[in-house]
Parts: sequence; structure tokens; C-alpha cells
Amino acid sequence: MHLLEKILPIQSPSYQEEQMIQFIKAHCRAMGCKVWANKGNVYITKGKASRYPCMVAHTDTVFDFIPQEHLQVYYYEDKVFGVDTRTSTLTGLGMDDKIGIWIALKMLEEQDHLKCFFPHAEEVGAHGSAKATMSFFRDVAYCIQCDRMGNSDLVTEIYGTKICSDQFLNDIGGLMGKFGYKPSTGALTDVYQLVINGINKSCINTSTGYYNPHQMDEYIEARDIFNTLDFIRSILALLGDKTYDLPRSYSKHAPYATRSYYTPACSKPAQAKQDNNTWEVYNCCSGCGHYTVIVDDYFTLCQACYDQYYADLFFTYERRARQGVKKSSSLEL
Repeated sequence: MHLLEKILPIQSPSYQEEQMIQFIKAHCRAMGCKVWANKGNVYITKGKASRYPCMVAHTDTVFDFIPQEHLQVYYYEDKVFGVDTRTSTLTGLGMDDKIGIWIALKMLEEQDHLKCFFPHAEEVGAHGSAKATMSFFRDVAYCIQCDRMGNSDLVTEIYGTKICSDQFLNDIGGLMGKFGYKPSTGALTDVYQLVINGINKSCINTSTGYYNPHQMDEYIEARDIFNTLDFIRSILALLGDKTYDLPRSYSKHAPYATRSYYTPACSKPAQAKQDNNTWEVYNCCSGCGHYTVIVDDYFTLCQACYDQYYADLFFTYERRARQGVKKSSSLEL
């Protein structure tokens, strides 16, 4: 837990992630890794090999800064959570994706050869991954991200796009049963964006042991994060640097799978078209009752309610935005 105790107090709102980025770079350099950064993303290579497994974890969180002296990390029984001592109330620590960072760095410590990709600004639309230097992934065998709430999901499909091959799933099937994981669909995260970018390698995103993400009462279960750690360790031991290609045909709706289609007033079902495929939308917004096509891990909302939710959540987004990032009324999933 020593490494995790160092990571959890680091505050890294989207586009204000310098402290976390510097911590990751210093920690990796101390292990003798090759470290370089570009456009806010951090790229790590350990060892020399013809093929590398790759861990992925984003450096930003949804929570705004509070004075560091008032941010307290509490360890109670099997749970870990944050408290703002100014008000003695719960506050988010950004377990999404600090637990993923912890697991990635632990694997770097243990493995002889491994690559890690730490993109920025995932929480505001995977902006970092969208600008990833894809040449870094030419010698990658497969990618693993730990950026999912709960303790049992192994995300293999996002927005109609398969992100890993059947062979990959078959090969880790025994481990999935041993550690309590099952295939699942998921929402936007960095490995999905890498697939859209054309990585052409199998990727997964696993449940990581955090709960109530993006909320002030978020917490982690220690037994679950260590189960995830052991699961990832076992996958790397089993697969090594075996390459798992991702057939292009798996990306059924890419790159438009993340685009939202809706009527201006959200007053009737929308219809979306991609190539020759047409599908109708029947979901209703849990916020206002109108029709929607946006289905997130946490809710089903129309575009207007979705935008309002994130406008409230990222109440300092306008201050965080930097050159090339504009405030938008339509955040893409």
C-alpha cells in the first residue's frame, strides 16, 4: 500500500495534472525506464523486447482542487475514502483512475519489459488518447486498462465496437473464472479511443475495486483492488508478450460510435445512420423523460441533461481548459 498512499493525495483535475505527471515520470525514471512526454501524455518503456504488453491509465480526475492541508485520506476497515477537513465531509480522491495508475506502476516494478501509456484529460472526452503518438504502440502485444468501477467486469465492447479478440478472451478465460471476472460492455475510456485511433491490438478495461465514481462518497475496497492487481499480474504472467491482433472488422460503428444523435427539442425518438446501418433509439432520459441515445455507465440521459450534468460536475472546466480545448455544449462520450 506504500505506493498507493503516495498516489491518493495527489490532486489532478483535468488539464491540471502536472503533479501526477511529475510523480509518474520521477517514479519510472527511478526504475531505469525510458520516459518521454508529448502533448500532455506520458509514455514509458521498461526493458528491451520485440513485443511489449502495455498498461494504460489516465492521469486526470473529475474533482477540483481543495487546499492540500485539508485533504485527508482515511483508511477504515477494508475501505479507503477522502475527507475535506474544513467541513468534515466526504470528498472524492479520484480513485478513477488513481487505482489504475497504481496497478500500472506496480506492474512496471515487477515486469522485466513493459510499456505504459498515461494519457491526460480522459474525463473530459479522452482528449489525451485522441492525440496519442500511435507509433509508440507499433510493438505492443495487447493493452490493459484498469478504469472500471466494481469488481467483476472485463470490458470487451464499447459502443458496439469490440476492443479485444476472441482468442484473447479464450486465453484468459481460466483466469477470469478464478478472479471473478466476466465479459461486459462499457463506456468511453482510453483503450477504446486507441482502438478508434487504429491500434489494431486487443485491449481490455477491467473493474478495479472503486465504487461511486465521480461522486464525493467514492471509496475503494482494499480486497477488490488487490484482487484486480493479482488478476493483472496473472494475465501478464500467462500471456507474456504474445501478440493479439484486433481485426478491423470488430470496429462495427467506429468512428461514429461515440457521436450522439438527437432532435433539437429531444421530443421524439432520433434515428442514427452509419454507412448502410440504421438503428433507432428507444431509450428515455432518466432526467427529463425525453428520448436519448446517450447511455453511460451511470445513467441514461438526453443530450441536454447529459450536458447539464457534466456542466455541474466540471464547474471549473472553463478555468482548466487550455489552448485548443473549447467549452462545448456537446461533450462526446
